Amino acid sequence: MVSDKSLKLRWRNLMETVKRWVANKDYLVWVETDLFPRDLHPGNLYVLGEGTHLQAIAMQCPCGCGENLRLNLIPGARSCWEVTRHLDGTVSLHPEIRRQDGCRSHFFVRRSRIYWWNVEPLDIRTSADTAA
Repeated sequence: MVSDKSLKLRWRNLMETVKRWVANKDYLVWVETDLFPRDLHPGNLYVLGEGTHLQAIAMQCPCGCGENLRLNLIPGARSCWEVTRHLDGTVSLHPEIRRQDGCRSHFFVRRSRIYWWNVEPLDIRTSADTAA
């Protein structure tokens, strides 16, 4: 039998987890749609299609630049992503998203969270510069 103290602790831990998810701006929410809305809301991952017949995803770039991103989900296309909706309702995208223009963001979406690709700045100094 579970004690009241144990239940209260589990409930408190659950609520803290929910608060962290809600407060985290880098958390995406799955929204199924027949048409992409004109204005995409930050934090929403708009999925075009239904069931196993998914065609595309749209989202606002999470860096805050305001650009809309559209990702193809149709297998066999030159640029194609794969989306996984997990049993807990979270979403993962494969491969990562790397913008070639604009803000040049590079990030992963795993279990509805955005993980930024962190790259150390390239040191372009010559050996003569570092010896001085």
